[in-house]
Amino acid sequence: MELVLYALGAIGTLLVILLLVFVLRGYFEANKIVKKKSIGEYYREIQNSANYCSIQEISANVKMIVVYLEDKEFFEHHGYNVRRIFQAAYTNIKRRKKKMGGSTITQQLAKNMYFSFKKTFKRKIAELFVARKLEKELSKEEILELYLNIIYYGMEQYNIRDACQFYFQKYPSELSLNQALTLGCLLPAPTKYNPLNEEGYFDKAKKIALERLVNRAVLEEEDTELFIKAAYNEDVKNETTLYYERKFVEKYEELRANKNQKRKH
Repeated sequence: MELVLYALGAIGTLLVILLLVFVLRGYFEANKIVKKKSIGEYYREIQNSANYCSIQEISANVKMIVVYLEDKEFFEHHGYNVRRIFQAAYTNIKRRKKKMGGSTITQQLAKNMYFSFKKTFKRKIAELFVARKLEKELSKEEILELYLNIIYYGMEQYNIRDACQFYFQKYPSELSLNQALTLGCLLPAPTKYNPLNEEGYFDKAKKIALERLVNRAVLEEEDTELFIKAAYNEDVKNETTLYYERKFVEKYEELRANKNQKRKH
């Protein structure tokens, strides 16, 4: 029995050492890549691109749908969500494959800014450190603005202004709730869940997104049928959608006021 306990202790110590090694490697990797191009430099470079869209030019429908679907605690965490990371790890181990992600919007931004999409443990650790740096240097609103301007929307659209023109022939400030929902639905897998994908995965993605919004007390269940029946690009406007749009504006302004202190970059 004593030998078994000794062996378990040795294995535990080895695992801790290995974890520390990976954490240190991730830390140094994060510092190295940010040193090559600072967050402020990257931010200014993207801002100066021809099709950049400021956060004020983006509908509250888009901002809140993306936050509610991708990272509902975005305005509360400091770059990463420990609970989501462990929840995702447990789910993936249980299913024996990577099915659920634990990345916050800030982590997704860090990945798109600085990393390849090759999945390695060191890259994931480095991504966490870069996410913390982003949260220290940028406000929540600046992070969301940058995120919406560089992520992939499918069909070779990498900018929210271009994506809105491509899918809806509108500017980001003009998107209805249903159209904002379309963008939120396709983000987890922009090619697979694309509404123009003939394999029809978008309808399934939309139902999943609506269930999530109901579970998170964003929409009432009886109102989801309205969006299920609507075409992906339909400009649905009625008393129900106007009610939720007013709520989204109020909620975004509340979060913005509480969490949007400007930082120097």
